[in-house]
Amino acid sequence: MTQVDRTIIEQCLDDGAQGVEQMIGDVKGLTALFRDHDTGAGNYGLVRLAHNLKALIVLVQTLREPVASMQPPLQAPLPSEADVETLGSWLESLVAAQAGQDWLTVADVLEYDLEPTLRAWMEQLQVLRRQCAA
Repeated sequence: MTQVDRTIIEQCLDDGAQGVEQMIGDVKGLTALFRDHDTGAGNYGLVRLAHNLKALIVLVQTLREPVASMQPPLQAPLPSEADVETLGSWLESLVAAQAGQDWLTVADVLEYDLEPTLRAWMEQLQVLRRQCAA
C-alpha cells in the first residue's frame, strides 16, 4: 500500500467521522422535533437521516478491505457486521414507530438507541484515522 493510499483511507475515515458527528447533531434535533410533536419536519428529517446512514454503511463496508490490508495493521477495528445489523435494527424500530405514529417511541429510539450507536461509530472512525495518520 502506498502513502497515497494511506492518505486516501485517512481522509475517508476523517470524512466519515465528521459525517457521523453531523448525524449526531441531526439526531438531537430530530429528537426535539418529535418530542415537540413537530412530525412534519421530523419525518422529513428522518428521510435525510436514513439516506445519510445508508451512505455511512456503504463507506464502512467499502473501507473494510483496504483497512484490513494496511501494514502495519491498524489496532482498532471498523464497526463490525454486527454493528451494522444493530444500526439496521434501530432503523427498523424507527420505521415501525413512525408507521404507528408513536412519536414518543421515535424520539426514544433516536435518543437512547441511535445516538449512542452513532457516538461509538464516530469514536471508532476517529481512532482509526489517528492510527492511520501515525
